[in-house]
Amino acid sequence: MKNYREIDHVSLPGYRETIKYLKDRLLCFISKSSVVLDAGCGSHNQLLSKNKVRLLIGYDVDENSIRKNLCTCMGVIGDLEAMGFCENVFDLIMSFDVVEHLENPQAFIKNAARSLKKGGVIFFVTPNRNSICGFAARLMPYQAKVYFTKILTGIATLNQVHWYRLNSPSLMVKTLESNGFHHIRLTILNRLPSNPKMKRLLFPYYQICKLKYFMRFSTGLLCVARKV
Repeated sequence: MKNYREIDHVSLPGYRETIKYLKDRLLCFISKSSVVLDAGCGSHNQLLSKNKVRLLIGYDVDENSIRKNLCTCMGVIGDLEAMGFCENVFDLIMSFDVVEHLENPQAFIKNAARSLKKGGVIFFVTPNRNSICGFAARLMPYQAKVYFTKILTGIATLNQVHWYRLNSPSLMVKTLESNGFHHIRLTILNRLPSNPKMKRLLFPYYQICKLKYFMRFSTGLLCVARKV
């Protein structure tokens, strides 16, 4: 894989540390003149504020989330798999824990490549399908996931099905290369969730994934790639 380089493995003991690490990385790719798309923005954005760039557009399938999101300059309602922006619009497209929800994430990457300017960057974070969490989520029936999520987090339903169809280093690299991206850089994120119950449950696994052999089974991945 000529365009693939795994930068490092980072252990992040809490949600605050995860957000700080990602924010610091993201700021390397923007300036005051940047036009940025937050793909799957939800109701808020902890990684980037609109005063850091010229234009920050939020894009999400949920109209209610778009209305609540005060972090963006404007919001657009739509499906990432059918994203229809013009060519060469954005300097950066970012996405945080979204692509695992997409049934056809390859369509999103193709749309992102079209709408990015030459030299533009895609920056996305996602769970690792090779982790114990990814493995369990792919095997567990939907209703079982709803049940265990309610016990651990108090949330009665899940927002969407988790497909995990672009959630391993090999799949990411193959898809990005085929859509004209290069300088593909992956960072394995050994991160703990913010929910206290989940954090306690996953803490032993977090400790194991600090060991060299088990690093590749960490819970998260950060992918950064530049359009040719």
